[in-house]
Amino acid sequence: MLSEPLFQRKAITTCDDVCELLKRLIGFRSLEALVAFYLDGRNRLICHEIIAEGDVSGAPFHNRSILLRALERGATSLILAHNHPSGDPQPSAADRRVTYRLMEAARTLDLHLLDHLIVTASGVTSMRELKVLQ
Repeated sequence: MLSEPLFQRKAITTCDDVCELLKRLIGFRSLEALVAFYLDGRNRLICHEIIAEGDVSGAPFHNRSILLRALERGATSLILAHNHPSGDPQPSAADRRVTYRLMEAARTLDLHLLDHLIVTASGVTSMRELKVLQ
């Protein structure tokens, strides 16, 4: 997807559009990592990057650094994803809290948090589909 010029890239409309990339990028890791996908106004991928790397139970990050990077890249929306080395694809209470806080902070900058995905070696869980993001 990233090898294509931006104007030719397909819009990301579902988590399936990034699931395979995520499984290869962080699904196999033994330590937690957080990835951000930055999207333009048509939901086409501008770029993605690993924002934080942590230990087996978390990867600390700051909302402001994620949002600043989004603004620097000209993004209008973003998708977050992190892996659960335990293999449990369900979001924790902490996952839900930080996602909600980031979504609220993004709104103040006219940025949209489209989804936060939990990645394991066997699959991906969408927080949007679980109604964590509204």
